[in-house]
Amino acid sequence: MNIGREVNRYRMSRWVGWRAMAGLLLCMAGCNGVKNQQSGSILVVVIVDSTASATREKESWQSQFEKLLQAYLPDDAQIAFVRCDHHPEFIKHFKVEGTKEAREKIMKAFNEAWTPRPCGKDSQGNNQFCGTDVMGALEIAVTFATKPENSGFERKMIIGWTDLQADPCNVKGRTKAFRQPLRYKWDNERTKNIDIILHGVPLSLHEPLRQQWGAAFKELSLYAPGEAVDIEKHYKLQPEAEGL
Repeated sequence: MNIGREVNRYRMSRWVGWRAMAGLLLCMAGCNGVKNQQSGSILVVVIVDSTASATREKESWQSQFEKLLQAYLPDDAQIAFVRCDHHPEFIKHFKVEGTKEAREKIMKAFNEAWTPRPCGKDSQGNNQFCGTDVMGALEIAVTFATKPENSGFERKMIIGWTDLQADPCNVKGRTKAFRQPLRYKWDNERTKNIDIILHGVPLSLHEPLRQQWGAAFKELSLYAPGEAVDIEKHYKLQPEAEGL
């Protein structure tokens, strides 16, 4: 029996075992942590409904959003935008920061989100604008707010500038229907720590929505078309500064 060979084999097996254990521990440490975790006092996800039925109060809402951005959101806040139309999408997110330039970029992105996008062309080749997948937009907003990377925010708020009307899309003789809000059931475990505030929702939907969605969110607030935005009352925020 070659004793030297057996000793070397034993040492090698121990070395491989320790390497495997070290790799496992590193993997566990990485899996238990969250890469690029964000934190701050508040995360605001803004849904912009750029469809014709929801933009009647666009100028008023733009003015109120600018006031919210300039005077009520702290420097460590983050804000994200979701477009609501026939094909809702996540646009971009920003750290608010304490500079005029940073907030101007956010305001620019918000204003651009109101530009309607065509869903197709009519028989004459003209751009056609129709269809509103409101539930798709809300799902995108909730998904972003509940990402593990965003678990470090003290407060999460979704603000929707939408009439919450799931208008169908009619292109080239085909009708695409979208899910109706009153038939949608949220996963309460995902949404229970989110405040959701929706502006422009018809009064006829308020009570049914409260019954259907009220228990799913930390707080559900609905405001009718024409109802003035009161930042301190509706969002429970106090001024951070007189403006930048």
